[in-house]
Amino acid sequence: MFMRPQQTTDSAAARDCSPKVTVRIGLHAGVLLVALIGAACAVLSRRAVDGDVAFVNVTVVPMDAPRVLANQTVIVKGSRIEAIGPTATTRVARRARTIDGANRFLMPGLADMHGHVNDKATLTLLVANGVTTVRNMWGTREVLAWRDDVSRSAIMAPTIVTAGPIVDGAPPVWDASTVVKDDREAKDAVDRQHATGYDFVKVYNNLSRGAYDAVIAEASRLGVPVAGHVPIDVGLEHALEVHQKSIEHLDGYFRAAQREGSPILGKRQIPPKFRTIDWLDEDKLARLVALTKEAGSWNCVTLVVYRKFVSLDEGRALLARPEMKYVSPQTRASWDPTKDFRLKTYTADDFAAFRRADARRLALARQLHDAGARLLLGTDFPNPYVVPGFSIHEELGFLVMAGLTPYDAIRMGTENAAAYLGADFGEVAPGKRADLILTQGNPLDDVRNVSRREGVMLRGQWYPEAELQRALEGWVDRFDPKHDRLAVFKPLNREGTVEIEPQTFRVRYSGVFAGQQRFAIDRLPDGRRALTLQSALDEVDMGSATNELHETLDGSGTLLDADIRKSDWFGAFTASFRVVDGHLTGSAKFSSGDPVSLDEAVGRAVFVPSVAGAWQLLVERARALRVGQAMDVDGIDVDPEPVLHIVKVTEHVKRLPDVASERRYTVDEKRPNGSSRLELTIGSSGVLTNVHGALQIGEIDLTSAEPK
Repeated sequence: MFMRPQQTTDSAAARDCSPKVTVRIGLHAGVLLVALIGAACAVLSRRAVDGDVAFVNVTVVPMDAPRVLANQTVIVKGSRIEAIGPTATTRVARRARTIDGANRFLMPGLADMHGHVNDKATLTLLVANGVTTVRNMWGTREVLAWRDDVSRSAIMAPTIVTAGPIVDGAPPVWDASTVVKDDREAKDAVDRQHATGYDFVKVYNNLSRGAYDAVIAEASRLGVPVAGHVPIDVGLEHALEVHQKSIEHLDGYFRAAQREGSPILGKRQIPPKFRTIDWLDEDKLARLVALTKEAGSWNCVTLVVYRKFVSLDEGRALLARPEMKYVSPQTRASWDPTKDFRLKTYTADDFAAFRRADARRLALARQLHDAGARLLLGTDFPNPYVVPGFSIHEELGFLVMAGLTPYDAIRMGTENAAAYLGADFGEVAPGKRADLILTQGNPLDDVRNVSRREGVMLRGQWYPEAELQRALEGWVDRFDPKHDRLAVFKPLNREGTVEIEPQTFRVRYSGVFAGQQRFAIDRLPDGRRALTLQSALDEVDMGSATNELHETLDGSGTLLDADIRKSDWFGAFTASFRVVDGHLTGSAKFSSGDPVSLDEAVGRAVFVPSVAGAWQLLVERARALRVGQAMDVDGIDVDPEPVLHIVKVTEHVKRLPDVASERRYTVDEKRPNGSSRLELTIGSSGVLTNVHGALQIGEIDLTSAEPK
């Protein structure tokens, strides 16, 4: 049974401020007393100054208790709530901006406490749905730059709190993770992320217990929170024992509560993990819930994300939903379960196990709540079909379905989120950050009313609903694939004698246009070769990217020097370096930081960034291979995360049977934090014509063709 919140106008500011003097006083004392009383009334009624914003005659949902305050005026000054009082007694300056709140409800903005901010479109989607704070669970330097832009009010975006790259063991679950194998590497990873400016450390599945404990110890020394998954070798009980600050997704509970005889016990690699639902020991689970309350760790339950792990046919139906038009075509393509390393082998029975787990997840969320454990609102966007912003409203609905009241569900993304972060938002109260949502219905009656917006206030800046919708539609226009992405560059800078004329490639991600690349190669008078390349991609896997590269090589193809200008999901930077006698020296600079020195022995390495020109040079090294033969090539790349450094790469190149007059190769690339396989096609002129590769999520193709 749910209790309807009591409406009340009780407020300190509503009390009668008229002086009631019952003793005779002198004239001067009386004037002074009247002045003091008048000053007190001015404080209570808070006359707004020019530039203030006032919500007038609005019903306030303060979120300090399951209640509402009717007929209120809320005055915002700068980025803060200045005052709240009854409309009848709260004066508003003539020149202040007033917003009619009649028959409307003013509630705090929401925090999505588990998301992945990969691009600026995501920031718009969040704000347009009333998400005014986001905890980003895999950060980059670009996200740090956006966080700083937010602090200067330079962009319309939620307040951002961000981890660095996830910290995982070997092998990592996700390519590009920060991989640590022992205590020393774990400590160094935490130190680097802290020095770079990330707000917390995210741990992941394959961390060893020793490395995990080293992360916890170093983070504790630095005062840095640790959040994330429960590593398999660590287990939930130990994560609670060392007070991991937040635990994500509830997976660790199901694994830790397996009954005797479960085929999962003692195994690091298991069948699809949601078969854990079939072997639960309810007594173990109840004990773990009690331990969670005792430990004080938070849980971000993210119910919506697993409900969207569906078959291809179900996914196609979800793609027909109206909010999908605000998601880039490349992101929508990435949601194909047949091209997702997590889901591509799943059978109908496996997806049925997901659905059995859905109900148990709802029950576990309710168990944790009823036990007094601390819960956070989060969605894990942009996992398949989890649309940033829109998904927060689905998550609220699932929490109510689990048995929480609307107040308790909303509280997870308001007051709870603020308590977790130690921040001053999450309530409609004087002094709090002015992150607010104006709704058409009472959200405490029905959480669906949270999405019935009149507008959103973000750190004191008011965005009416019509303006938010225009911002969303602007992203739909930008997703148009027709224009020439390379138009942002000047023509390639050529030098020497032409060896390979400019080659332009169309890039497709899982069949969707994703941008262009072009390169050319020249022969210099002294026998060296020069490669120039330009690349402009739209949200391939992890966001938009532009890249300019110029490198020179000696006659054998060994790198001599390189200049890079790059901007992508990892941030913007320039770098220049040279190699002398197998030793690389140089410097790089991020757009928001100081120069970084590069100094490392690299031998006779090939420079192998993931661009068409580098693959052309790589295959030229393998020209002498016969069909079936293979060779290994030592390569290097520049990796900006967690700090800028040189990455040693091994390329295993194998010659495949020719097709007509075209040569074909496979390239298996191994890096410290991931691996990949490409298939390359070389035309009869000896120039690269096609690249195909399977990514962890999706596929990528480069085809030599002018843009249509």
